[in-house]
Amino acid sequence: MMQKFLSEDHFKRSLLLIWLVGSLLLLAASWQNILAWQMGDPDDQLRLVQVRDLLAGQGWWDVTQYRMNLPDGGPMHWSRLVDIPPAILIWLLTPLVGQGLAEHAASAIIPLLTYGIVIFLLAKAAQQVFNHHVALLAAAALFATIPAINQLLPMRIDHHGWQLAAFLAALAAFTDPARTVRNATVIGIAFAVWLEISVEALPFMVIFMGLLALRWLTAKSGDRATPQFPVAMGALALTSFGLLLANEGPVFAAIYCDSLSLFHVVALAAMALPIIVAALVNGAIPRRYRRVAKVAACAAAGAGGLASIYLIAPQCAGDAFANLDPLVRKFWYDKVPEGLPVWAVQPQFAVPVISGLIASGIAAIWFLFKSETPKFPVRAELTLLFSGSAIIGILVQRTSLYALCIGVILAAALAINLFRRSDKLSFLPARLGTKILAVMLLAPAIFGQNGYNLFKSAITAPAASAQATEDNFQKLAKLCHKVETIKLLDGLPPANLMAGLDVSPSLLQHTHHSVVATGHHRNQDAMKDVILAFTAPPEQVRAIFEKRKIAYLITCPGSFELHRYQVVEPAGLLARLRDGNAPDWLTAQRDIGPYKIWRFTGNKTK
Repeated sequence: MMQKFLSEDHFKRSLLLIWLVGSLLLLAASWQNILAWQMGDPDDQLRLVQVRDLLAGQGWWDVTQYRMNLPDGGPMHWSRLVDIPPAILIWLLTPLVGQGLAEHAASAIIPLLTYGIVIFLLAKAAQQVFNHHVALLAAAALFATIPAINQLLPMRIDHHGWQLAAFLAALAAFTDPARTVRNATVIGIAFAVWLEISVEALPFMVIFMGLLALRWLTAKSGDRATPQFPVAMGALALTSFGLLLANEGPVFAAIYCDSLSLFHVVALAAMALPIIVAALVNGAIPRRYRRVAKVAACAAAGAGGLASIYLIAPQCAGDAFANLDPLVRKFWYDKVPEGLPVWAVQPQFAVPVISGLIASGIAAIWFLFKSETPKFPVRAELTLLFSGSAIIGILVQRTSLYALCIGVILAAALAINLFRRSDKLSFLPARLGTKILAVMLLAPAIFGQNGYNLFKSAITAPAASAQATEDNFQKLAKLCHKVETIKLLDGLPPANLMAGLDVSPSLLQHTHHSVVATGHHRNQDAMKDVILAFTAPPEQVRAIFEKRKIAYLITCPGSFELHRYQVVEPAGLLARLRDGNAPDWLTAQRDIGPYKIWRFTGNKTK
């Protein structure tokens, strides 16, 4: 039976079974969150609100959140592309089960469908580089790749899972030995879709296109193989322009550094044009000058792309968050773990990434120098692709999942090699040790996290009182974000609430209230007012409340965000409120669940 399962004839069926088993395990792991209607994080909550607004009639080209930053609304930078799958499923299910249950079901189902697409593309790439045995093992081992699987859990409907799918679509096309026009087109389209979802794709696009350029430059003069680089660049530029028009509509010419904009498309077109021209006239150029002409075209492409950016949008040539307000950067941007370098985040985020990259790095070294297949140029390409992705992943922790997905393919190949070698060892400890090493390579994040936990508990035993305080705060934190307690706030009259950035998406999802801001940077003026409302002196806060027509101030003792405000600014309004020192323009109301509520009574009358 097992032999049949592992045969190449049943490859797709085996993949389907891996997906079904993995989906059941993900459902089991997430069942409590599903039953509790607990979304993955604030981005998932706000994504659902955006989809809900679209289905309620908000325009396709209008992604403003109108229950935020009243009266103008909070500008969002998210693409409508990611709204399509949950919107379709909710629309189909609503007549059968009602909108509430339809939203609930879609939030659980969509990530599992994304998971299926991801493991299919991952397995396809692995099969092309190695064989179907490695592909099946890599698909199964993805379940233990924590940074990747965390983006595919039920209730995670935000864009990260789709970004991973776009990356793997490009990888599967890139690793196809046929190197056809179709594969090159897929690479270009995949990156255009990814760019439309997030400009986080840009550095990975540079790596992929750079490797395609190397293939093009090193091709022999008489080589009839498809010139994939010009095709991919053309597909990327054309598809990006089409997606920009489809998603931005009347404002397609607006310049945004944080999402696909016209200047990106112009830069891509400026890069594609000399490459395509060089490919078209290649046959008319004497053979001894063809490579020189290609190098000149690549140089012109690079210069044209950079010149386009600096001439049209010089402010976007560096850090997309360079213009972020210093206070917002201090209290929000620099505190978001997923956007920080690996060395700057807490161990629970860093250890799975570091252990995964170490295992992947070992597998990559073996793959480059010791693997017998595929040929060395192909091994060098994939190793460079992994190395570049790993560097980006180290610099921005949330992007490590792309390198880890390449790593799980290489680790699966090395693990199979180690298992086969171990069977030839006569010394039992060596045989067992080799097999254990192979298993550790397939699930490094799990072994790394457990090892770190054991090490931490052995060298640092927190005092009983400190541990009790921490445990109590964690309980309060769960209570603050529990759906049942959030819904209790719906008992207040419809109002504009001043609440923390972390809880505001829940308020939008589960109540009819409006909020000042969530943690989304285009609304940074409102974000700054939220931070000031908790950290500034009362007289400054009063002016903010009057300007924004705030009805109630909401706090919760288990909020990590509010705790940080209180610690950093002990003279701010929040610290005074918690000391029982409320100003006369705030009137304490009856607590609702864990929430402390003050009504603003200081609005000036005309």
